[in-house]
Amino acid sequence: MWRHASLAVFVLFAASSEFAAAGSYSFVNVADNSGPLNTFTVGPFYPGPAINDSGVVAFLATLDAGGRGIYSGSGGTLTTVALTGGGTLNFAHQPKINNVGDVTFQAELIGDGSGGVDSVWVNDGTINTPVIISPIAFYWSYTPVAIDATGLVGFHRYEAVGWNYVLTGYAASPSNVIYGPSLPPMPNPSILEDLNDTPEVAFMATVDGSFVLYRGAGGTPTTIASTTGDFYLFHATALNNSGQVAFWATKDDFSSGIFIGDGGAITPLVTSGTSFYYFGPVGINDNGDVAFTAAAPSAPNGGLFAGPDPVADKVIAYGDALFDSTLTTIAFFRGINNDGQIAFFYQLANEIQGVAIATPIVACPTDINADGTVNVIDLLAVIAAWGATSGPADINSDGVVNIIDLLAVISAWGPCP
Repeated sequence: MWRHASLAVFVLFAASSEFAAAGSYSFVNVADNSGPLNTFTVGPFYPGPAINDSGVVAFLATLDAGGRGIYSGSGGTLTTVALTGGGTLNFAHQPKINNVGDVTFQAELIGDGSGGVDSVWVNDGTINTPVIISPIAFYWSYTPVAIDATGLVGFHRYEAVGWNYVLTGYAASPSNVIYGPSLPPMPNPSILEDLNDTPEVAFMATVDGSFVLYRGAGGTPTTIASTTGDFYLFHATALNNSGQVAFWATKDDFSSGIFIGDGGAITPLVTSGTSFYYFGPVGINDNGDVAFTAAAPSAPNGGLFAGPDPVADKVIAYGDALFDSTLTTIAFFRGINNDGQIAFFYQLANEIQGVAIATPIVACPTDINADGTVNVIDLLAVIAAWGATSGPADINSDGVVNIIDLLAVISAWGPCP
């Protein structure tokens, strides 16, 4: 039985708009269809933009003039990464972006006779360069790509005989098979799920008729979860740099939920019941913060959440106010960064659609551990994170934890207002 549903799309459509306003987030409009761009939720699978720790979003959109483009931006002028113009490339998936701004995407080389998505590309801000996929003759794969901080790209391919491979590679360099039928102990890895900076991959594989979720960097991987236990279906999955894998799954009793595992005991973050009805794709950052789509009593037609409380952790729900209208459609996939910013596609009641960033509003940003008081614990947290490029210790969000953040803690010493 086919028990892996990783190619899942969660795009809900609201039936009414009687909901409360969104929670403690501010929203920035990165792009919409009021200009030359036309539609945004265009990928056949995994709809949702990517976001890096600088708050730069990468996304795929169709154009009013025809064709498609891949863009990046954070609310100002957009950067054009690649276009279908010229008849050479046709894009099939949403791109990914790393913390230095490299964007990776899959494309079909038009006219090469393959008839499918047969190339992986990296853009370093100036030029699109292909990853050389060799030596095996691979066929296209409707699965997403991923990219780490060094520009290493992870992707999936399969052969005509049915064998599947998980590969990694750099721009203009031959790719390497990380897991495949010729590399024990994996008989047939079925799909790449994600890639972190260590670099490890999260992937699915078929083992004795069951599907198993793994993470690894070659060699014997770590088992995260399996359908030989009480899981029935695995859906969308995300991997952070701590080796935590967050995944949306259905269990044998047909309940569902968002789960987190690293090779030990699996933690159910939230499951279906009275608090939530059903779920969609999940993202996890290096702090262990998650974002996911779901339906709940506070959002009966669906919404975006950043934790297990359907009220306190609601980011935005269908019917909530957004950009002078109300939200009617949302699409999200893995788009959460280490500052807790969440990128998503939206459609409004006034027929405007686009891509937005939700940023948490922190009432007392110098209270890093959120205990209500700015004290030596917060001071030590800044020192421990010294030099980091993101996270709660970067109090002024300038991209580095330094003396400015330390002085901010000292100047705010005492109870939070």
